[in-house]
Amino acid sequence: MNTYIEENNVKLGLRKPGYDHWYDFRMGSSKYHLTVNLLDGENKIRVALWINEGKDIFDNLYNNKDEIEAIYGNMLEWDRKDMQKASWVADYIDGFSYDDQSNWHELHEKVISKIHNFQKALRPFLKNAR
Repeated sequence: MNTYIEENNVKLGLRKPGYDHWYDFRMGSSKYHLTVNLLDGENKIRVALWINEGKDIFDNLYNNKDEIEAIYGNMLEWDRKDMQKASWVADYIDGFSYDDQSNWHELHEKVISKIHNFQKALRPFLKNAR
């Protein structure tokens, strides 16, 4: 991911590479961040706003769900996770596999596009949640 971001001059902060199945991007608060999760067992990539704590943040976003999804350009998965501290708003990309890297360039493009769409759609509704 770092290589793709650097080679394509994508305006996202890089992080130290690791062996985790996720990659996080800051969104301006320690209360939430964007995350990219590799779900090899499901052959998907999840791109999501992960809200560490604060059901009020999730509820505010959910109350604006229709407008957020209109800006984002797609329906999203909304998971309040009532029995947990965290919650998320997610979208998925099909076709991921650790064993087949032939489409990784295309998947990187889709991930970056979804990250930018999340930023554009969510930032106006997160500005008071810092």
